[in-house]
Amino acid sequence: MCELCQGKGKIYFVNQSSVGFMPCPYASCREKALKKSDQAIQDIKRVLRERKGLPA
Repeated sequence: MCELCQGKGKIYFVNQSSVGFMPCPYASCREKALKKSDQAIQDIKRVLRERKGLPA
C-alpha cells in the first residue's frame, strides 16, 4: 500500500487555517481509487434500479 495516500488516491494536507488535498503522485494509486469509486457508483445505480423494479 502506498505510504502517501494509503490507497485512497488523494493526499490530504492541513495548513494553518485550511484543509486540502492533492492527487497522489503515483498513477497506479489514482487508477485503483478511480476503479473503486466507479464500482461504487455502478453498485448504487444497480440498487436504485432494483428498488424501482427495473431490470439490473
